Amino acid sequence: MTSLKQGIINIIKSAITGEKLSLPEDFSVKEAITVAKKHQIINLFYYGALNCGISPSDPNMLSVFNIVCANISRNERQTYEYGRISEAFENHGIDYMPLKGLGIRKLFPREDMRIMGDIDILIRNGQYAEINSLMTELGYSDINESNHEHIWKKGQVIIELHKKLIPSYVKDYYKYFGDGWQFAQKVADGKTLHQMKAEDDYIYIFSHFAKHYRDSGIGIRHLVDIWVCRKEMKGLDYNYIYKELDKLHLKEFYCNVSKTVDALFENGENNRMTDTIADYIFESGPYGTKMRKLISNRANSANGSKTGEAMSIVFLPLENMQLEYPVLKKAPFLLPVFWIARGFRTLLFRKERIKKNVKQLEMVTDNDVKDYKEFMSYVGLDFYK
Repeated sequence: MTSLKQGIINIIKSAITGEKLSLPEDFSVKEAITVAKKHQIINLFYYGALNCGISPSDPNMLSVFNIVCANISRNERQTYEYGRISEAFENHGIDYMPLKGLGIRKLFPREDMRIMGDIDILIRNGQYAEINSLMTELGYSDINESNHEHIWKKGQVIIELHKKLIPSYVKDYYKYFGDGWQFAQKVADGKTLHQMKAEDDYIYIFSHFAKHYRDSGIGIRHLVDIWVCRKEMKGLDYNYIYKELDKLHLKEFYCNVSKTVDALFENGENNRMTDTIADYIFESGPYGTKMRKLISNRANSANGSKTGEAMSIVFLPLENMQLEYPVLKKAPFLLPVFWIARGFRTLLFRKERIKKNVKQLEMVTDNDVKDYKEFMSYVGLDFYK
């Protein structure tokens, strides 16, 4: 591992544990800050750097102080807005369950160490008509609807209201999680607030990590999530966790990631596998790279071919087509007709998009797909239809 990466790891460890750790002699604070910004861990880095003896008056530290303060402010705003939304949901009988960062950030020494890009909440899609009215009353604008979520925004606060825990096009993981409500348990002191039991929450957090790792890559922030969850979620039933991860075909990958966490943060043994996973994560940025996404799409398309990927652009699954053509919600048997209509519409009005997609497909070779599948298989990840 390079001195830059080792220094960043030591700083992260110091932020979480409070222990002062030494940094490599040739460690560059300026270069490390660039990586921290890229991976969206600037507050975590800042507090850890102070613990490790880097002066707050260091020009590089001064250069990010305003970002740290802005992230603190954003965290407070997100907390306030989540409180308003949860109160509205409780008062109107709307079932909801906070996801991902909302719970994870409470495990950190300071909540703003775990920056959230948005607020993730699972809702029952059948209650969405009333939710729509409530969100509008709270000052939010409806931005977009995708396969698995409704996105709302007010100022800099983004709310992702999830219809399901995992998008249905991620077939192998969706088969296990479904919409997610079978894992929800009503919280005793809340009317409509739900949560998963700790083991299921941990499995979901790791499955989300695996999904992004396989799709296009995942950043350091999410690896730190796994480490912090392991440290702070006491008394987990790992027999149950391993059994469920086995159902998801994720047990091998989990064991490899756990060894990587140990090697990076717990003075565990380094080996080729842990170095491979760590390097891939460092190179990814917060949610991977465009090229990895293109290769992943090809690998997961019909037969992993360019033709299969091109066909999937037009012949979307029913649920995705229903977003574009709402009439299909009442008449799904018309799907083939609308596939044809979408094909003609794409040819007539979206020529530039077609050119762009063709150009992107040409960027990915069969060898890229082969190497990608072999790499994922090596770390314990495969596509299961």
